[in-house]
Amino acid sequence: MEGVKLKELRKKKRLTQQQLADYLNVDLSSIGKWEIHNVTPGEPTLKQIANYFDVSVDYLLGVEKVSDTPQFTQEELELIELYRVAPDTWKKTAKQALALGVGEKVKQDREKETKKLEIFSSDKFKKTL
Repeated sequence: MEGVKLKELRKKKRLTQQQLADYLNVDLSSIGKWEIHNVTPGEPTLKQIANYFDVSVDYLLGVEKVSDTPQFTQEELELIELYRVAPDTWKKTAKQALALGVGEKVKQDREKETKKLEIFSSDKFKKTL
């Protein structure tokens, strides 16, 4: 197995080696061997790793490239699961809150950029050059 690929997948999901070891029910040292020394786990574990990271065994073995499918963090997966089981009224509220928060952040960023432009285009700034 190409250890660098396992490490990249693990880091994308923001998992520690210990968390992955716990999930796979293996020793922490096994994760290190796989990532650093390119040691390949047994077939059942290799399939379990591929399923967990939503990649093929061939990808882990270096035979094919990973798809462009976005990788979600554990926190994002948990939020998706909570959203799926939430009542419709809660889903609507969550969407509105996120839209407002994102909209406010975009507005604040635009205001900061406008202020920067005003400063750099001001006569006082030009005189200091």
